[in-house]
Amino acid sequence: MIVATHAAIGAAIGTLFKSKGGAFLAGIASHAPTDLLPHQDYSLWKEVALLGMVLGYIGARHGLGSPCFWGALGAAAPDLENGLAELGLLEERHKVFPTHHKPWHGRETEESLSQALVVVLCLYLASRHGD
Repeated sequence: MIVATHAAIGAAIGTLFKSKGGAFLAGIASHAPTDLLPHQDYSLWKEVALLGMVLGYIGARHGLGSPCFWGALGAAAPDLENGLAELGLLEERHKVFPTHHKPWHGRETEESLSQALVVVLCLYLASRHGD
């Protein structure tokens, strides 16, 4: 799953929490089930750019201290190890998040429209929540 999709899902989940810590932990927990789904990953720099746009929107809309923002950060956080591996700073075998290894990681697909729709839907749902 692209990290921006994880962040958008985490943002929507974060609106269900009053505390930043609870939202952050729920975001982390949301990462694994979405990694199991078939998905397409992008290059590191495209992933970083898309994540920046999603977090920028969430931060501007809800604030950097909101549970919504912290849910997004929690959901995106596990992919930090993927970025470090992509940069050659972490060996694949040293990744700790379970769904970042086969057979747990969802199969690759070239279809990316569903991820874009999930991002839009989750950001819409998060925005409907009055922080």
